[in-house]
Amino acid sequence: MSLRLKLTLLLGGLVLATVLGAYVVTGRMVMTPFAKEVMRSHIDGVVFLVERAEQGEDPAALGERLGLDVRVRKRPPRLSEHGRRGRCTSLQVRGREVVACRGPKAPVAVESSLGWITVRRDLDPTEPGERAGRFLLLVAIGVLFISFFAAALATRPLSQMREAMSRVASGEIDHRLPEHGAKELADLARTFNAMTARLNEMLRAERALMAGISHEVRTPLARLRLELELIRDQGVSESRLASMERDLEEIDALIGEMLETSRLAIGDRRLEREPVDLTSMTEEAVQRAAINSHPITISGYGGVVVGDRERLLRVLGNLLGNAQKYAPAGTPIEIELLPSGLRVADRGPGVPEDALLRIFEPFFRAKSPGLSKPGFGLGLSVAHQIITLHGGHVRARNRTGGGLEIEIELPPLESKRV
Repeated sequence: MSLRLKLTLLLGGLVLATVLGAYVVTGRMVMTPFAKEVMRSHIDGVVFLVERAEQGEDPAALGERLGLDVRVRKRPPRLSEHGRRGRCTSLQVRGREVVACRGPKAPVAVESSLGWITVRRDLDPTEPGERAGRFLLLVAIGVLFISFFAAALATRPLSQMREAMSRVASGEIDHRLPEHGAKELADLARTFNAMTARLNEMLRAERALMAGISHEVRTPLARLRLELELIRDQGVSESRLASMERDLEEIDALIGEMLETSRLAIGDRRLEREPVDLTSMTEEAVQRAAINSHPITISGYGGVVVGDRERLLRVLGNLLGNAQKYAPAGTPIEIELLPSGLRVADRGPGVPEDALLRIFEPFFRAKSPGLSKPGFGLGLSVAHQIITLHGGHVRARNRTGGGLEIEIELPPLESKRV
């Protein structure tokens, strides 16, 4: 249940309880005694009129002079007349039987020697209480609507705060909250803005540090490559030179992976979202990978998802590279296309069950026979970060019969935000 609905129900409940209490108290202490007093006074007046009629005065003329509708009947009104049963009651007043009915134009009949003298009144003494009840009901309904809008107004700053946190979490570090309104809310907004400003400064410092490291490390790498070219003509064996070149390439790749991991983690790079056809993207990724040591099969039907095509190509390239690294040469790498994702499976040694949840952590490498391969443990971490930025999910599980299967799920085209 949302906070807005809780506040609405709380305010509405308080108002309804207050209105109901006011209606009950007013009815018992004011309206009911007032109605009884009016009815008693009216009955006394009718009894007095009957006594005058028995003294010889004409009831019709007497009623005309007093402005009353006076009639003489042979029998009293039935208790079921003028509405539901029980609206008319019988009582004794000064030794006379009186039948009094409720409601507008309801009669009061008094037994006399002339018959039943009936007087109709224009005022229903219970009507003010009923009107007050209807009015209070309308007030309660109105207050419920007001409570809803008041709750919406009260929770709007919280909604703005939630949206701001969501935007900052998605990478919009420069987003700020307006610092106005009630003092407490303005203080909260200033605290939030100060926090995001400090976070932004820290991230900028980290970006500057990573850029500096990249420049400072890659510059000597470039010089080392040049030195390798210069010493080729000095009799150094080609195998030794090739080993040194591989070391340099590994260091360069490690720096690239570390930079990409840092940029993804701090939201430095935003996704270029567009409709991406999974089938054509998979075919392009396979061509880019250029894996000759394993046959690659593609099955299933791929739908259209929302994402950054280049980033998704990198994810699939990392998965194919991981499968190529650990699967025995000649075994197939299978890609199964799904409506909003895909699976990449190999026939390698798999991963220990206790390490399945950690293989997406940076620099984590499972310790198991067959898994001691060159690498840094960043490929799957980068893939996981990219899929998470897309709002998708990535899962890994061991295949029956051996091998690892990694499944990615992405937001379908219908969920694209406008």
